[in-house]
Amino acid sequence: MKFYLPVGEDVNRYSFRSRGTLLLENMPKGHGSIESWGSINTHDIFVFGKKINNDLITHLIEKKIKFIIDVSDWKPKALNHLYVKSGPHAKAFVATCDYLADLIGQVTERKVHVIQDPTERKEVLPIYKEFNKNSIVNCLWYGGRKNLNHFEVPKLEANLKKVHPNAHLTILTNKKRDDPDHWVDWSFEKQNEMVANTDFVIIPTSEREKHLEHVRSKGNNRPIDAIRQGKFVITTTTIPSYVELKDYLYAGDILRGFKFALQNPKMVYEKILKGQEYIRNFYEPKQIANKWLELERKIISEESI
Repeated sequence: MKFYLPVGEDVNRYSFRSRGTLLLENMPKGHGSIESWGSINTHDIFVFGKKINNDLITHLIEKKIKFIIDVSDWKPKALNHLYVKSGPHAKAFVATCDYLADLIGQVTERKVHVIQDPTERKEVLPIYKEFNKNSIVNCLWYGGRKNLNHFEVPKLEANLKKVHPNAHLTILTNKKRDDPDHWVDWSFEKQNEMVANTDFVIIPTSEREKHLEHVRSKGNNRPIDAIRQGKFVITTTTIPSYVELKDYLYAGDILRGFKFALQNPKMVYEKILKGQEYIRNFYEPKQIANKWLELERKIISEESI
């Protein structure tokens, strides 16, 4: 199995790490990556996720290449026609969560396999912490810059302060030039640092009809990362893959969740511990890599998939 990591692309991007390099670190020798079409042959199985186009799909079909289409984002206008074209020829389709798998299945009329993103964060045990009216409560939001278009940061912080007057919200993202100075520019290392120094991770999500399918199709890597690092997550119920983690986080109204977290430190602590056990059982890179290897095995043995 070879993963397509196109030349010129930043392979340190999360999408290339979680759906490529991090998996390969946990696979046997003989598995690898390719940077260009020139490395494609008829013997291996190739996985294509980001950066597919009509010429590539045509080439794969004409050369009778064994290939898998791996979908991590819902971009119907840009990509659905390529999924339809690939449908009769791809050995398999893979998606990051059930909701996205259903969408792709409707487009391709194919079964779509769900293989989640692996966690790449080291586990950090949670710290039991009680709060009173004089406590400083540090909250963190992190994610891609475009996700900040789905809610108003000043309004969210003001509402958090209504629950606790000493609540502070920090924003960690890939900053634009005109973003507020107090926002923090994202890096993998900076996220580790900021999560370690926060009390709660807050992830509001858009419920606007225009964005709904795209938002609901998201995988759960953001809450998984936070729980892995010992932090309690407060989010909404918009994203099904987040709600699947409801036993380990708060999914509902953000302000009610914030109040719940402040008033129930023992329950918060226990939820994080149970969540970390769940992540160890299902989201370690080795376990996710094994799902890819099992799919590869079925394709090679021509088992029904």
